[in-house]
Amino acid sequence: MIKSVCERQKSNVRAAGGKSDWFTVLKGVRQGCLLSPYLFNIMCEILVRLALEGIEGGFKIGGRLVMNLRYADDIVLIAGGTEAELQKIVTRLHWAACELRK
Repeated sequence: MIKSVCERQKSNVRAAGGKSDWFTVLKGVRQGCLLSPYLFNIMCEILVRLALEGIEGGFKIGGRLVMNLRYADDIVLIAGGTEAELQKIVTRLHWAACELRK
């Protein structure tokens, strides 16, 4: 159902009091579409879970391990305290993003 909503989208641009010709949208989601933030959040959750699986680090708040903080389209990665640990997490995040693109 989601695929059928996003496929074969047509759009035009309004500028200087006029509109462009219609063109096919090849990538992305429709501007203002209510589905867009949900799709973004679902993919972001999958990406971060895949990237942080098996990683130890972060800090505990109320007995719960916190390894990342997310708000809108910002992600804060929290390492155990060394630059090498942070680099490992960043590398894993890059790997996870590449895996999801396949």
